[in-house]
Amino acid sequence: MAGLIVELIISWVLLKFILHQNLLVLGFKINSKQLIAIIIGLFIPVVFLVIYLVGISLWVKSTYRLNPLYTFAAFKNASSYVLISVIYEELIFRGALLYILIKKIGTQKALLVSAISFGIYHWFTMGVLGQVVPMLFVFTITAIMGYIFALSFSISRTIFLPMAIHLGYNFTFMIVFSRSNMGEQLLIPMFKNDPVKTGVVFQTVTTVIHYIIFPFIVWLYLNYLKKRTASIQPT
Repeated sequence: MAGLIVELIISWVLLKFILHQNLLVLGFKINSKQLIAIIIGLFIPVVFLVIYLVGISLWVKSTYRLNPLYTFAAFKNASSYVLISVIYEELIFRGALLYILIKKIGTQKALLVSAISFGIYHWFTMGVLGQVVPMLFVFTITAIMGYIFALSFSISRTIFLPMAIHLGYNFTFMIVFSRSNMGEQLLIPMFKNDPVKTGVVFQTVTTVIHYIIFPFIVWLYLNYLKKRTASIQPT
């Protein structure tokens, strides 16, 4: 929590001395249209991942079940970790620095810088530095999502939209379906090893659906927001 406070202070200092503005330019004050956009943004990854992961589990005949050993304390700790990590990353990559870049070098260049930085950052957080193929894969999938998150900030004019999309994804993927290095969480597969074995084609298709189709769905939503509202301005 102290780290988030430090981030906010640094963000305020950067905005104050570079652009002579304050933290409100990050969209902390929202209107009703922004609120609706944020709520929908939160649930898009939830719905997608439920359909995607449950679909895969049915195909391999290893459906999910409630973790009988899961406790409320474990859920609380995991949820706090995911929430704080999402806020932390959004303040760095979609906060003051992105806003300043948009003002200084233009929107498209700023979005690309944010996306590339987000991809490189995940080399370290995912422990793949020095491994060429994993580095390329991690960079590609995280840079794509980094661009989508940055685009959502640019279109909505509030950091809460990328936070919502990011949180909806991480919470569902990591906590609801236990798909991370955090260990078994709320739901776990019925079997450790899938009864139905899958081949390269299946794995390729599911990878494309996950890492290409999902960002494309979010992009469609953001494009819809842009066309319908032009630019959602806080009241």
